[in-house]
Amino acid sequence: MKTRSLTLAVSALALATSSFVAHAANYNFSNGTPITINDAGPATAYPSTINVTGTTGTITKVTVTLTGLTHTFPADLDIMLVSPTGQQAMLISDAGAGNDITNATLTFSMDALNTLPATIVSGNYVPNHLSPGDAMPAPAPADNGTSGFAVFNGNPANGNWQLFIVDDLAGDTGTVQGWSLAISTDPLPTNSLSVANTASIAIPTVGTATP
Repeated sequence: MKTRSLTLAVSALALATSSFVAHAANYNFSNGTPITINDAGPATAYPSTINVTGTTGTITKVTVTLTGLTHTFPADLDIMLVSPTGQQAMLISDAGAGNDITNATLTFSMDALNTLPATIVSGNYVPNHLSPGDAMPAPAPADNGTSGFAVFNGNPANGNWQLFIVDDLAGDTGTVQGWSLAISTDPLPTNSLSVANTASIAIPTVGTATP
């Protein structure tokens, strides 16, 4: 009797699991409602909110853009971003001295090469927190001195992101025409399941196999 042997993956006697991470996902959200920067107090709206929905995984990068920022004494400005899970980062704190900002679009990112200059113009900047401990009226959280966006990493992105703007001295006002968020995430790992039985099966010339 001649036999042949064959290995078949036919049963769940041996289990192996492996995991992989999908490519990073990128999302963009915006609020185009103008914000009025009042003299010596909180802006209107306070806060301005972007509701982030539909993201998966956890945050790896946040970029914030302020569109059409105008103010007659930017050193009065304190601008704080607060995430849905309560992390905070100051975008601007007492930067720009008394040099007018006129219709500037400012993008804040940890990838930027420059801090805000003495005369603020449109461009890409790292967040600037020159005076930690700024008084931010409720419902803003107390300023804890954070400016870097790494505080957002590892947290879910979905929920209300809040932008709090305060003018902290009398004599000057301004506006922001809108703002936006760019968020990158690492999706949660997806598990794949491999099922195999590596024992040989003997197949005779005639008859049933063993086993």
